[in-house]
Amino acid sequence: MGRCVADLALMLDAQAHFDPRDPLSAPVPARPFSEAASHPRPPQRVAYTSNLGLGPIEPEIAAICEQAAQRLADAGASIDGDVPDFSGGIEAFHILRASLMASVRGPLLDTHRDEINPDIVWNIEVGLGQSGMDIARAERIRGSLFERVTAFFETHDALACPTVATTPFLVEQRFPTEINGQVLTSYIDWMYLTFVLTLLGCPVISVPVGKTKSGLPVGLQLMGRPRGDFELLGYARTLEQVVNLK
Repeated sequence: MGRCVADLALMLDAQAHFDPRDPLSAPVPARPFSEAASHPRPPQRVAYTSNLGLGPIEPEIAAICEQAAQRLADAGASIDGDVPDFSGGIEAFHILRASLMASVRGPLLDTHRDEINPDIVWNIEVGLGQSGMDIARAERIRGSLFERVTAFFETHDALACPTVATTPFLVEQRFPTEINGQVLTSYIDWMYLTFVLTLLGCPVISVPVGKTKSGLPVGLQLMGRPRGDFELLGYARTLEQVVNLK
């Protein structure tokens, strides 16, 4: 979405405004987002996790990301492993995603099934087959997770974890089928570190922090407190500065 944090801040400044037609829109912030990138305030306390306690990760990615997170100490941050309990996050996301797919794309199966990617067809059909109890359970999981995360932000400024648990794969491959020897069960499971965080509505940014020995890029995610976009941009800019990729 941007070549650097400053680019992303400019994009947010161009987009941010309230529109009564969009229930999720918010008023323009008191200070422009570009100010967060030009005068960054470093985080004071950051928790790092390699996998949110949820799944497999390639060791090389974990090592690169942990090293990058530890570099935030150069800017004065304390780094610890006091991460919220994310249990149930993968299940809740799969249920809620399938429900959304069925709601938004379900009618397309009647007229365009043969033109739709088979993985999307599968996801829509999962959603159509779910019960109200399934969706209620997912919403309860999400609510409990949100409570744990907001409690976490009472003592921390940010949560850091790898953006993706596996290295970029060949364009000819539809999706990875295993990570570090563990078989994946769906076409989106390789993105679990990213999609679980989307359940919370918190701002999240991915910052490039290095490359594997084979030259493939690795990103580190930073998640901030709800509606803490301005502060998070400052933390991300600080991460850019301490990692200092050339």
